[in-house]
Amino acid sequence: MKKVLFITAAALLALNIYANNHPSVQKKFEKELKFEANQFLIEKNQTEFVKISFKIDEAGKVKILEANYSNEKLMKETYKQLSILRFENQQNNDDVYYYNFTFKKL
Repeated sequence: MKKVLFITAAALLALNIYANNHPSVQKKFEKELKFEANQFLIEKNQTEFVKISFKIDEAGKVKILEANYSNEKLMKETYKQLSILRFENQQNNDDVYYYNFTFKKL
């Protein structure tokens, strides 16, 4: 069965350091975001990406500020899944998070 390898990684060195200060966000992404391999037209060993910047509002919802992507279907599915996530106990609602979601069919 073909699978999509899902990796969240920092786009910039500063982002990598910043992401380390918010491990709860990365853990939530790894735990809750799921992508089916056959759902997207990705060739074997082809890499696609969705880069986003977002904030978490007072209700714990993800509010996407900006996105850059190589595959529109992946972007829409990423938006869809992020829109249903809820974060609890976020201390600073002014933080802006940057994530690069990389997709590759193995």
